[in-house]
Order: sequence, then C-alpha cells, then structure tokens
Amino acid sequence: MSALRFIAALNCPVTVRIFEFDQGWAASHCQMGALAPMQALVFDWLDKVAAGTELAPRRDVGNSFDVIQRYLRGGESRREADDLIKRMHTGAVAG
Repeated sequence: MSALRFIAALNCPVTVRIFEFDQGWAASHCQMGALAPMQALVFDWLDKVAAGTELAPRRDVGNSFDVIQRYLRGGESRREADDLIKRMHTGAVAG
C-alpha cells in the first residue's frame, strides 16, 4: 500500500512496470532475480525520452498493479488500493 500511495501522490511523470514470473525471475524482488529484463526496459525508456523521440507520459501504469490486486482479498485495504489504481489509470492525482 505504501508503494501505491507514493506513486499515486507523485506530481511528475511516472511509468510503472511490475514484472510477472512469466517474464523470468524478475518478479522475485525488485527485479533482482533477472536484471537484464529490467535494464532493457529502463534503458529503452531512457533512450526514447532522453533523445526526445517520445515524451515521458504523465501516467503510464498499464496493468502493473494487477499483481497487487490479486493478493488483496478485500476490506479497507482493497478498497483503497482499487481507488488509488483507478486514479492512476485516469491520471488523477491522489489526495
């Protein structure tokens, strides 16, 4: 929840990608299990944004939080997570 709250509160462009296990062991912990997929993604993004061929999107979270929603069963935490994720998808800033 802390990560969701932090990301939702950012007022700068943000891109979030959470690696799944089908992408190698990148999902094991902060992509430490497979640095190559994470580095390829980050450096490709930096190349595009730094070169000016693409602008950093205001909010690009894709389906990154599906894994979080999968483990939140219900209750207040689930409702808060769902609200934060919805706000991030629509570009609204939490607060």
